[in-house]
Amino acid sequence: MVSYLKAELKKFLTNPKTLLVLVLLPLLFTFIMGGVYVKTYLYDIPLVVLDSDNSSLSRTIVGEFASNPYFKVIGYAQSYRELEELVQVREAYAGLVIPEDFAKDVKEGKAPKSLFIVDGTNLVIGNNALARGAEILNTFTAGTQLKVLQSQGMVPVMAEKTVQSFSFLDRILYDPRLSYIGYLFVGILGIFVQQTYLAVMVPELVTEKEELAGQGGLTKIAVKSFVKGVLSFVTFAVCLFLASSVFNLPVRGELGYVLVLVAIFIFNLTVPALLISAFTRDVLKGSQICMFLSVPTLLTAGYVWPEYMMPEPLKIGVKLFWPLIYYAGPARDVLVKGVPFHVIWPYVWQGILYGIIWIPLAVAVYKKRLQVSQE
Repeated sequence: MVSYLKAELKKFLTNPKTLLVLVLLPLLFTFIMGGVYVKTYLYDIPLVVLDSDNSSLSRTIVGEFASNPYFKVIGYAQSYRELEELVQVREAYAGLVIPEDFAKDVKEGKAPKSLFIVDGTNLVIGNNALARGAEILNTFTAGTQLKVLQSQGMVPVMAEKTVQSFSFLDRILYDPRLSYIGYLFVGILGIFVQQTYLAVMVPELVTEKEELAGQGGLTKIAVKSFVKGVLSFVTFAVCLFLASSVFNLPVRGELGYVLVLVAIFIFNLTVPALLISAFTRDVLKGSQICMFLSVPTLLTAGYVWPEYMMPEPLKIGVKLFWPLIYYAGPARDVLVKGVPFHVIWPYVWQGILYGIIWIPLAVAVYKKRLQVSQE
């Protein structure tokens, strides 16, 4: 075992490609993603206005949007068609439409409707714009109702009670400003660890089949996965530290819990590495299969789209065959929400169970394929 470990470490130290893939690429990715989202929160959302009323009331509403740090009024449309075109070509991501006779209808108590539209093709921009726009308009609506009631002769105290007879508050928990880095980073870093680990392990398992088929092959596979796994684990921890300390990744929970999840995840990645290598005879095809897996595994891991909305057979299939689902969602819950360990415990024991069942099977398949190829 010790001799195999020394040989594997020597191979790693003399192979700059492994160092580049397992260590430098994830660190580079962290700085690139952190640089893109260095501002963390979204401000100055481009807004176009169609003010068909042009009254002091409508101008006041527009002024509220213009003075809000989340919006930037980039221009005024002359028609709804023009406003729609500006949103369509992405010169604006939100639009405010105030109809004719708006102020007059307000004074007469006709409850006129303004229109606030957002570009829904970008979820973060759309959600931020909708939340901030609704906040401004709801606040303004309450104030306007109060003034209208007072102008109709109602005592100010009674007018205020009437307006406040029913109200609601909304609160976005954990990430109220809907930051990109808080939403994306944990899952994408997991995918990057997955892809770099497979990118190193699969070619080695393919090219060293004859050596691994001989005496001590199982021990060599274990040592190889251990060395690569430790390097991936350390790199992940460094990337997570950089994201939280340099690029303001929100961290509320115990980092140790996340490290437990990623350790199990990396350990379990040996399963797909062995199976891909078992059925692949050349490095190029193995690498192509690994590259293909990045997007579908993220999309089916319950990270972008919640688990409970997935068809039950698909969810069961993902849990049976791919380990990312035991890391991505619970890791974000720990970092962003600060959940206690008992919340992620089901994912921990299911991930361990995945490894206990699948690793012996994957090793058996790999060795069987080695025997077949030698015959």
